[in-house]
Amino acid sequence: MHLSELAAQHEALDAALLTAGDRLAALADPAADYKKLEARARKATPRSQAQFLIPWIIAHATPDQRNALFRSAPPLRLAYRLNHRRYRRLDQALARTA
Repeated sequence: MHLSELAAQHEALDAALLTAGDRLAALADPAADYKKLEARARKATPRSQAQFLIPWIIAHATPDQRNALFRSAPPLRLAYRLNHRRYRRLDQALARTA
């Protein structure tokens, strides 16, 4: 094997390893996919449903999940504060009928 052929193979291998590394890094950080999904969910959820849905999610989240939600999307904290009393009244009314 000639030195130029060996060098070409090593360059191709280096490029393949870089590509594989980049793709593995993208798999390890799903933030971009999550942000796209979150944006689609926001657009697809009517405001009237979000007024119930956001407090419901927060009420059923663990403390760690709740903190992560509030950190990842600060408007959720405001939406929760504005709607949690109404949610609790509806939830209690539903519990009485069950």
